[in-house]
Amino acid sequence: MVVIGAGQLSLYTADFALTSNFEVIVIDPREEYAEWLNRTDIFFKKGMPDDVLLEIGVDSHTAV
Repeated sequence: MVVIGAGQLSLYTADFALTSNFEVIVIDPREEYAEWLNRTDIFFKKGMPDDVLLEIGVDSHTAV
């Protein structure tokens, strides 16, 4: 599951996805959120969402 933005609602969504056995990637361009999101179970990608989505190669099995 790809979650756009690293705010509180996104983290609740990520926790829900993790309990459902999803791999979670959070995308946010803001550096301060990369430092705040200090979790080993969530992958953080810093960058603009459209660029990162192209980089990671989403497909029909990816929830965004």
